[in-house]
Amino acid sequence: MTDLLWQCWELLITLIESSIGMHFVCTFLGDDVQDRHGRKHWLVLTVLFAFTTTLLNMIMAPYHYEGALMVIYCLVVFLYALFVLPGKLLAKAFVSVFFLGCILLNSATICNFISSVTNVPLESLYSESGLLRMLTMVSVQLANYLIFQILLQILGKGKVRLHKTEWLLLLCIFAASVGAIVMVQSSVLQSEMTQNSRILLLGVDMTIVAINLIAIRLIVVLNRHHQTVLENEQLKMQMQYQMQYAETVRQQEEAIHILRHDFNATVTSLRALLQENDRTEIEQYLDSYCESLNATACIVHTNQPFVNAVLNTKLSYAKEQKIQCSCHCPADLPDIQGIDYCSLLGHLLDNAIEAELQQPSPAILVNIAYIDRQLVICVKNRIAESILRTNPKLKTTKGNTSEHGLGILTIRRIADRYNGSVDFYEDDGWFVAQVELLMATG
Repeated sequence: MTDLLWQCWELLITLIESSIGMHFVCTFLGDDVQDRHGRKHWLVLTVLFAFTTTLLNMIMAPYHYEGALMVIYCLVVFLYALFVLPGKLLAKAFVSVFFLGCILLNSATICNFISSVTNVPLESLYSESGLLRMLTMVSVQLANYLIFQILLQILGKGKVRLHKTEWLLLLCIFAASVGAIVMVQSSVLQSEMTQNSRILLLGVDMTIVAINLIAIRLIVVLNRHHQTVLENEQLKMQMQYQMQYAETVRQQEEAIHILRHDFNATVTSLRALLQENDRTEIEQYLDSYCESLNATACIVHTNQPFVNAVLNTKLSYAKEQKIQCSCHCPADLPDIQGIDYCSLLGHLLDNAIEAELQQPSPAILVNIAYIDRQLVICVKNRIAESILRTNPKLKTTKGNTSEHGLGILTIRRIADRYNGSVDFYEDDGWFVAQVELLMATG
């Protein structure tokens, strides 16, 4: 009877631990556990993880939980997150290791603390039934709950937007930490420990916890600082294009007013030429008049004012620099943030124009298409020799790297935000920058 009650208690603790851990996983990836579908995902993952833990613990010795079975537990959570939960691939891989590492670190730290205070061997805390082990299990779950709540406050609920290298760095740090804890705990379970050794072991565990917390905090703070720098740059660019667009509209209205004012003189001149029956002079006059009209026409006009502002401003400047320009753009474009349109088109065209200023036969081709909720922006500029061969990572060649070189990074981050992609390649004497954005279906 006592064994049955203890098994029920262990099963309850397993469910509680699974519930706390899976709540963190779902919330971290942006799944709303207060919503009916989000709550369903949370409960299903909780039961799945608890079932896997219980089943494998029936096969393996209980103290092997932190060791050989870690990979299996991580894999179960990762596969469920991969096919069911929202979020990016690297975020899912990270949280699958991270949550289990946190549970392991908490368990090791609490167990080592209680072992040091009570002078009870760790193996007894892991395997023997009794009040002390019950107290240890409850303490571990309280620590799990508190640490995950703190981490959600630090990281944000589904709002962490780290770069791939940052995800990989965090993943490596926590994988190494988990490996270190597993090796330390395994060696402890296989050897006799003195009181001083237990205290030293507790210090090692707390040091690993501190290192991981510091790593999280530093990476998140640096990421947010970098995000702020990029957002400020985008806002500055947006304001610049707003002013340029307003100036362009003012100049066009002024030009139209002048054309209207001169229209009577134009009609009078044509009538005089008709009376003289001078056909050649009439054709030359009409050609000249059409050229003046073309000079005041917009290069492109869409339903997105920021697209109009950037394309009209940049391509007009390119034509002034004797760069041959061609632009194909649909009239109806999807509604995304104006700041993103400004940043994408601005950086793409700035890079293309800067490159063409050094070319003997400069030319820029802009193609924008919106098909099946996919926005494709393609900017081509002519090149005399390969760029990617000498500069495959497209690093800036300007001196002040703190102010320059953010264009490519900004383009990639915007593409990531819309679950899209960025591709740079060369094709038959052209350098091609292509950005694809996936629009939400809602």
